[in-house]
Amino acid sequence: MANSKLKLILASTSPRRKELLCHLKIPFEILSENVPEETTLTNPSEYCRYLSKIKGEAVANKLKK
Repeated sequence: MANSKLKLILASTSPRRKELLCHLKIPFEILSENVPEETTLTNPSEYCRYLSKIKGEAVANKLKK
């Protein structure tokens, strides 16, 4: 059951992520914020989760304003 009030927001300007969502025919909007990507994390999956979290939080905060 689709909810017309829900909207997928891509908090990244990655051309590959955009391409993947387009191939899946999933409607989305791109909203990104510049966030510092430096970290002491060395594990790639932890680094990806960290970046996803801070980018998502930055966009969510922007939308709340």
